[in-house]
Amino acid sequence: MPELTLFSVFLVGLFGGVHCAGMCGGIVAVLGAAGRPAPIGADSGDPAGAPSASAIPAQTIPIRAAPTPMSRQLGYNLGRIASYTLAGAIAGTLGSTTARRGGLLPLQQIAFAATNLL
Repeated sequence: MPELTLFSVFLVGLFGGVHCAGMCGGIVAVLGAAGRPAPIGADSGDPAGAPSASAIPAQTIPIRAAPTPMSRQLGYNLGRIASYTLAGAIAGTLGSTTARRGGLLPLQQIAFAATNLL
């Protein structure tokens, strides 16, 4: 039986990493790249003589207030925590509402199964 438990933990970690990369990877990459030099006029492969990225000087991406890396990360994580809290509050409200009403047990079981699949 412990092998089944360890395999379950392995799968949760594996799928959790894919979820994190898919949901947060792009956002974190943009936050990390904000304010760094970015090449302008990338090589389009045009045989008519389009300029290459190395021929054009790099410019920085304009940022209004130029937030510090710490404030960007703090803002991102506070927003993430707030959105998870709101989603949990909505799910809890729906769950308690269905629990208070009689005869909705099949609906509650379907919602439970759907949530676990997601």
